[in-house]
Amino acid sequence: MKKKKAKKNKYRIPVISVIIIALFVINGLIGRYIVFQDPYLTSLSDKNLEPFILGGKNIAYIFGTDYLGRDVLSRIMIGSRISLYVAVVAIIVGGGIGTILGLFAGYIGGAFDSVLMRVCDAMLAFPSIILAMLLGIVLGSGFSSVVLAIALSIWTRYAKIIRGQVLSIKNNNYILQEQLIGASVPRILFKHILPGLWNILIVMIVQDIGYAILTEASLSFLGLSVQPPEPTLGAMVSEGRNTFDVAWWVSVFPSGVIILTVIAFNYFGEWLKKVLQRERKVKVV
Repeated sequence: MKKKKAKKNKYRIPVISVIIIALFVINGLIGRYIVFQDPYLTSLSDKNLEPFILGGKNIAYIFGTDYLGRDVLSRIMIGSRISLYVAVVAIIVGGGIGTILGLFAGYIGGAFDSVLMRVCDAMLAFPSIILAMLLGIVLGSGFSSVVLAIALSIWTRYAKIIRGQVLSIKNNNYILQEQLIGASVPRILFKHILPGLWNILIVMIVQDIGYAILTEASLSFLGLSVQPPEPTLGAMVSEGRNTFDVAWWVSVFPSGVIILTVIAFNYFGEWLKKVLQRERKVKVV
């Protein structure tokens, strides 16, 4: 009984991670409609006000204000929306490109496969976040640039993993039967091979959202992401450095949001990976 209970608890859903992710996504969808204060409004008479949750006197500023009197909580909510949008679009672009290239490389093979893998190896020689920063410097600032920088830093992982999966299943009987009846390559790839890879892709996407959020925050910290007056989490951390001795909350609260969100996505991704692997083993047995 104890062994069965321990095995069951091993796959218990990470409730805290799910709650954090749910709040992050809900804020991304409707956050702009429920902000407590105007995140762009400045008021020098209210600058560097202490957060109400820490004993501040103004209940209107729950997380306090920055050096221009702007509400920190409202700016975090808007900045989190930007981080989520950047992450989702970057993963759609980078993951989509990598998946398609990996499918064709694994199935067709030959020179195309060799060249693609050499390109992937060359790009993977650099840490992904460093590569994204270098691309951000080259491409410049702005929403499109940061999305492209993150997408170009992650597509290689999708290409290599999907290619490896295709190599392992392309000689299965059902694939050979499709070849015998004259099915086209796109039909085989997208109708018969890709559906079997969704479990792997879902885990990769969930984990890469955390990476994309962290990368966007790093780029915005360096001034390479979405530009002011739009607030971003990384830019808020950077701005708060100059007044850290009198208003530490300007940097600490957005940093906390970044850390908790990234950990939540990574932890949930690991849990999802274990669950999907277990279900796959059960089906095979």
